[in-house]
Amino acid sequence: MTKNKEWFWTADNTGGVGAIVSYEEGKDIIVLPGREENSLIIWKNGEKKEHVFDKYDAGISTIAINNAGSLIAKSSSCGKYIRMIKVEDCEEIKRYTRGSSVAQITSLFFDNSSKYLTASSNLETIHVFTVPIVQWDKDLAESSMGESDSLVSGSIRSSKAEEV
Repeated sequence: MTKNKEWFWTADNTGGVGAIVSYEEGKDIIVLPGREENSLIIWKNGEKKEHVFDKYDAGISTIAINNAGSLIAKSSSCGKYIRMIKVEDCEEIKRYTRGSSVAQITSLFFDNSSKYLTASSNLETIHVFTVPIVQWDKDLAESSMGESDSLVSGSIRSSKAEEV
């Protein structure tokens, strides 16, 4: 039995940024940085599309997909913004602000129920954000763009860190 192979040409991706999820029997989504700056390749069940996002946002440093295969989170390379995107039409439904200082977001992760999104950074912090309901009121979602939805913002220190 032969398997189909799909090739994805991306921009330089030295960090190995990408995400994959199987959300139903035989249904998969792969998300990778696109060929253009600040674009994503979304491969869903054999169909591939590339979408370019806001040119003013820095490049993409981290990507996550929720277990239902309906939402993508991507972080900017400056570590300030995290954007929530619908897989269906690539519409941005939420923009979170991690903080004002430059940081590298090292991971994004949705919980199993897609109620929360966590972001960790090289600044020894973890942020937990609420995820908007997938069946939302568009006007409400737009009116809350950019507001802080951080439930918890904390600092995790390694055992070598000194007390301040």
